[in-house]
Amino acid sequence: MTLNINFDAYALSDESAIVVGVSGGSDSLALLLLLQDYLSTLPKRPRLVAVTVDHDLRAESASEARYVAALCKLRGIEHHISLWEGDKPATGVPDAARKKRYQLLVEAAAKVGACRIFTGHTLDDQIETYLMRKERGAAVRGLAVMAEHTRLNNQFILTRPLLSKRRENLREFLSEKNIDWVDDPTNVDLHYERPRMRIEIKHDKQSDQALILAQINQAQKERSSVNAELAAHLIAHKGLIHVRPDGAIDVEKSGTDGLSADASALLFGILASLSGGKKYLPRPADMRRILHHLKSDRQKDERINIHGSVIERRAKYFRFWRENRHLPELRLDACESAIWDGRYHIKNYGKSGITVRSLDKLELQKHLRENDANKNELFFPALVTMPAIICNNIIIGCTVTDSADSNRAFSMVAVFSLFDHVLTGHDFELAAAVKAACCAKTRC
Repeated sequence: MTLNINFDAYALSDESAIVVGVSGGSDSLALLLLLQDYLSTLPKRPRLVAVTVDHDLRAESASEARYVAALCKLRGIEHHISLWEGDKPATGVPDAARKKRYQLLVEAAAKVGACRIFTGHTLDDQIETYLMRKERGAAVRGLAVMAEHTRLNNQFILTRPLLSKRRENLREFLSEKNIDWVDDPTNVDLHYERPRMRIEIKHDKQSDQALILAQINQAQKERSSVNAELAAHLIAHKGLIHVRPDGAIDVEKSGTDGLSADASALLFGILASLSGGKKYLPRPADMRRILHHLKSDRQKDERINIHGSVIERRAKYFRFWRENRHLPELRLDACESAIWDGRYHIKNYGKSGITVRSLDKLELQKHLRENDANKNELFFPALVTMPAIICNNIIIGCTVTDSADSNRAFSMVAVFSLFDHVLTGHDFELAAAVKAACCAKTRC
């Protein structure tokens, strides 16, 4: 049978290499063969690399990976096996395995110089994901389910070209080519949520999949509409968000007028996530709570703590900053780098090790005096949650006393964990608008 996939839309001739995640199941094998057939038509072809992630959770997984390797060898496709080494979690295995799979695919892509990763998610996966999220009480944003593209680590694009295709059609395609696939027994293990949902879909005659797809489409439209409203508002009101040198984020109160309740709640949820260094938005109920708090007529300076952030309503603006608890301490040896508290990427260029941590009030006051910093312009509740760089018990760096080139022994760059870790394609334009608004008055 013929499966029409618009691979032309991805401009693959511009890629030096592409990675395909291939488990040995029907979906990923069909994707691999479809990609190989398409690339054979291009005058300029990227390097095609199949990567099988062996989670080492079942005795059969190693032989399944070898089967994919043998099939790839037969068809002249480069293949690598990425093994999940070390201890495995006792609970939450599917979620941990999914995160590890993406981590290993990203590592494999980096090794072969690929920026694009393909996976074989299908229309069946979309329906299952929608029903699982709906059963958990997900709001509209969650019910928009998977986008065709997702950005990983702010560097790699994960592409799902089969989201409109049914699994049964992919299996027909493989059968016509006499290609066998692996049936993972965990796909029918009712200890896990997705297999249970598949059984329900199969046997529930009330399940109208056309209706479900219409509901997914509606959720995607609603998410897109709110995103577009907020992005346009941020572009039109360039001074709306002010990221202060002390780490607090101020939002001009009058500048939020005209936003719908949904767009306002989304804006405040994003700022709570950014100030708290979180990789995810607050729960919908918490975003509504923030909205109610900031838009109420109660005493102007009242504060609430949500999602690792302190949120304060003032006369002319709203202020967000990191809660002063559970702040990490990070040790970096020479040439090492890491993300501190989900908010700053720190790299040590020096020959000695450095420690990254927040300063207590007395340390901070002493450091500011010694560096002639204007304490009257600083907001201490936020400043004590900011990173300082310490080498041999000496403070060599602090966000409010450093200039961009004041010390080449280290670098300290603001990051957006909410967007820079995993960013769904539903939010690409919104993320760009938020980053531009937040970087307008701060060094990122």
